[in-house]
Amino acid sequence: MTGTDQAAATNVRDILKELRELGSERNRTGMARYGINVARAYGIPVAELRRISRRVGKDHELALALWDSANHEARILACLIDDATVVTEEQMEAWAGDFDSWDLCDQATNSLFRKTPHAWTKAIEWSGREEEWVRRAAFSLMASLACHDNKATDADFLRVLPLIERAAFDERNFVKKAVNWALRGLGKRNAALNAAAIKSAERIQSRASDQARGKRTTAPGVRSARWIARNALRELTSEDVRKRVASRSPANPASDTTRRREVRRALALEDKALLEECKTTFFVAGGPGGQHRNKTSSAVRLAHPATGVTVTASERRSQARNRKVALERLRKALENLTKTAAPRKPTRPTLSSKRRRVAEKKRQGERKASRRRPTED
Repeated sequence: MTGTDQAAATNVRDILKELRELGSERNRTGMARYGINVARAYGIPVAELRRISRRVGKDHELALALWDSANHEARILACLIDDATVVTEEQMEAWAGDFDSWDLCDQATNSLFRKTPHAWTKAIEWSGREEEWVRRAAFSLMASLACHDNKATDADFLRVLPLIERAAFDERNFVKKAVNWALRGLGKRNAALNAAAIKSAERIQSRASDQARGKRTTAPGVRSARWIARNALRELTSEDVRKRVASRSPANPASDTTRRREVRRALALEDKALLEECKTTFFVAGGPGGQHRNKTSSAVRLAHPATGVTVTASERRSQARNRKVALERLRKALENLTKTAAPRKPTRPTLSSKRRRVAEKKRQGERKASRRRPTED
């Protein structure tokens, strides 16, 4: 045994001892209630494991040794401390084969696998595997990539939609939830993917209806597909999601390059041309000013679609004067968008702010403890 192996073994023994001391039978009962396999679990909150991972730091060898211990919390800790840059496809395969619970599967995909260079390859490959936890890992990984992979293109996600549609008919509970998660996550990335995900959900719904037509009983796979499509459509077509994806769309002014180009072009226009580009709305304003302000549509709202800037003016009793003021405010708002904010220098939190944070966490802990049901001792 090398010196590195000896050090890892010593650390594993120390960490496992610490984990045993932190374990709680009450937590194990709660974990089991949520469908987590607690056969080899101590019952430790993930927040506590994250605290330990911050103290330990990144350590690939220690992560491998912790995983080999087969303890539930030790394996989650291994996912938190492993170095994604040195994780191999073989390691991912071996760990995926050891998954025995949804939380371990999701921690591995979200905290580690998505950061590796093999993430996309494995997500696509595992989606066709029959093992329950491996297939769940595929779609959990897709959902995580949709949320965190800023370098991926729309084309990368569009090619996994057929995989999602195919797996939607898997009736296993933990698989169907991951498939639904992936479809919703993909559809919340931007406006183009939102539209594609909605069409995908509608295709799943249509296929499920075709398979159920003329049959007395509905197959479990059809029920699963219907639930995935219905749940995804409800969220992806909601107003909140529509607004969110609109702001993330590359064709939307939220794209810095597009917006700045449009801002510069708009500022170069004459007042009349700029007004013609705006969507002008007249409405009844409130507040002091008399009847001409409160009972006539004298207030003006100018919305400039190309840049996403909206301004209002309602101080004057005259609609024409309010329009002039609104135009001035629009130009000022556009000019502000051309300014580049000075880079913020990161600073360390002060000692007093750390103490306030610790005190607030302690108060929250005491508040939560006071709500617990008293134990019989």
